[in-house]
Amino acid sequence: PEQVQLLENSSLTFIRNLLTKQATQATGTSSSSSTLKATPGAKSNFQFVSVASQFRESLAHLMSSIHQTQPNYIRCIKPNTQKKKLTFDKALVLQQLRCGGVLEQLRISRAGYPSRVPYSNITKRYKLLAVNELPPPLWEEHRICTEVLMKKYGIGKDMVQFGLTKVFFRAGVVATLESLRAAKLASSATMIQKLWRGFVAVRFYRKIKSAALYMQNCFRQGIAHMELVHLRRENAATVLQSKIRSFIEVRRYEKTVASAVVLQKAVQTFYAHKRYREIRLDQAAVTLQTFIRSSAEARRFEKLKKATVRAQARWRGKKARKLYKAMREEERSLINAIQREKAEKNKAEQRAEELQWRLQAEALLKARLEDENKKMAARYQEEENKRQNSVKLTI
Repeated sequence: PEQVQLLENSSLTFIRNLLTKQATQATGTSSSSSTLKATPGAKSNFQFVSVASQFRESLAHLMSSIHQTQPNYIRCIKPNTQKKKLTFDKALVLQQLRCGGVLEQLRISRAGYPSRVPYSNITKRYKLLAVNELPPPLWEEHRICTEVLMKKYGIGKDMVQFGLTKVFFRAGVVATLESLRAAKLASSATMIQKLWRGFVAVRFYRKIKSAALYMQNCFRQGIAHMELVHLRRENAATVLQSKIRSFIEVRRYEKTVASAVVLQKAVQTFYAHKRYREIRLDQAAVTLQTFIRSSAEARRFEKLKKATVRAQARWRGKKARKLYKAMREEERSLINAIQREKAEKNKAEQRAEELQWRLQAEALLKARLEDENKKMAARYQEEENKRQNSVKLTI
């Protein structure tokens, strides 16, 4: 038991020796008594037994019996001296508690940390007081949860101490936490009741609203049906009036359209004849202008053609003479070069071939120019024939 361990660890050597020697003395007394009973005829040696030895022996017997059992202490308090039921004497009870050391024990326990709760129990029971500060991932960290909870409600280190596996509270802290938990549960229950009653009230309101809307819908459908019948009658009368009026207006419109069409036809015919005469005059003027301009352009083209041919002939003659002179000079230089150095024979031959190629190119160019002149003359003749034919047709 805890009391025995406390006495064994006492600072007084007398009490410590008393508890350590009690087992040996108990065994010695039991053995001596057994030997005396076994030898009644033996000679007895008188020994003086003091009060301390008697107390020690009785204490040893008591401690041996305590070690063999699991004692539970029950304090009995008399409510009154008359032994009557439902009678409570406060002064008598207070005196009994004071004499029994209960009040002193309570004072001592309040001065220390009487409440000792494991971290897991704190987290499991009071985590609902700090739901926002303790997310689910922190629920496994019981010490951190406990520290956050104490910090939230301002419970300082003078009221709580954190051990390795338990939390030590002063008197009243657990009661405060229980009251906060009860208030939280009460507010949660109130909130649940409020939400449920609100849900029931909203559902009842929706039912009443749907019933009212259904009644309003039926009533409005009746009124709408009556209005529809009235509107149909008015619409039928309006349609009949519109048909009659439209028939009268259509006949009047057809007469107006017929007279307008006859008048438009006469006016359009007059303007069409007038426009036709203007178009005939414009076409004749255009044809005459075309013939005059084409003849003038033909004469001009002939003049330009002859001048171009003369200029080309002069330019080609001049270019050919220059080329002939150059060829003569090159020929002379080639003869001199052959006489001077036979090694330049290949170069002279290449130059001769180049000159021959140029002559051929000039001949081909001259032939192409003659073909183009012939083609231009043929085109001009064709255009002249076409213009003459168009003039004949217009005439």
